[in-house]
Amino acid sequence: MNSCEVFQGNFLDPIKDLLNDRDDSNQTVARFSLRKPSHPDADQCYIVPGRADTLAACTFNRTSKTFMVIHGWTLSGMFESWVSKLVSALYEREHGANVIVVDWLTLAQNHYVLAAQKTKAVGQEIARFIDWIEESTNAPAENIHLIGYSLGAHVAGFAGSHVTNKVGRITGLDPAGPDFEGMHAHRRLSPDDAHFVDVLHTFTRGSLGLSIGIQQPVGHVDIYPNGGTFQPGCNLRGTLEKIANFGIFAITDAVKCEHERSVHLFIDSLLNEQDAAKAYRCSSSQTFNRWNVPQLPQEPLQHGGLRHQQSPQGAQRSDVHQDASDHAFQRSEVAQAGRTCGIWLNS
Repeated sequence: MNSCEVFQGNFLDPIKDLLNDRDDSNQTVARFSLRKPSHPDADQCYIVPGRADTLAACTFNRTSKTFMVIHGWTLSGMFESWVSKLVSALYEREHGANVIVVDWLTLAQNHYVLAAQKTKAVGQEIARFIDWIEESTNAPAENIHLIGYSLGAHVAGFAGSHVTNKVGRITGLDPAGPDFEGMHAHRRLSPDDAHFVDVLHTFTRGSLGLSIGIQQPVGHVDIYPNGGTFQPGCNLRGTLEKIANFGIFAITDAVKCEHERSVHLFIDSLLNEQDAAKAYRCSSSQTFNRWNVPQLPQEPLQHGGLRHQQSPQGAQRSDVHQDASDHAFQRSEVAQAGRTCGIWLNS
């Protein structure tokens, strides 16, 4: 995909070995808030596993599709603004759906190494929640769509690998790279975790060989906008200067633009179904850089967002190129993308 180094996390291994000896599978580590279309930013009703009365109180609709939004690592211990935006977009696209926000903030605000190690425990709890939902309401697991950002993508993967019946879909939004790159499929998000796993990679290169987003394909369909590296409108030099001056507390600026771009591209696809981003096949990276819109094939291999379809030929990787200025996730600029091209890889 590119020539930058891949962070393998070897220096974390001694810490991981100690932590992996601990069994957190039976601890309560997550809360499940069924948010309302009228208040997408408010946690007004929590579904409590084992308490069927909370399903009724939160007006869970067993015949509708259920989305579960899973956040990633956080320094602030608070939900980021994209969560409510995604909730709102999901309700606008799927009227009558259940949109559940998974809150694992108490663990996600730990040191990254600790938070990454806890993703399995959180995933296991989500799996138990899904099994209980299915048993209590007869809602099929195939109607459940997990959407995870950064570490949350791997949480979704662990949830998918521990449920009794496989969930319908997992969408990974720039799954975290450190501590997951190069790992066996059972230790990260993988195509085995749902009937269909699609992934957006937007920040697969970092300073000092650290890839904030995972570089390797981990789904049935892996989309790499602009090659999956730095995104248009993101000022890398300014971000690195802030990190040099202010240390780790400036890391949010590093991830906010490129890493979170995956979320905003997905939201864009929800709100603009008729003009969703498209991925095309091309023969080489030279063609990828040379193509412009009039030269594109008539039929794309993939549409972004909910219109993704699983390929009968196996895994796909698509490198999608967009020319845009600041805030390229905004529709007015995404719609003006200059070059779009994809590379298909079969598993």
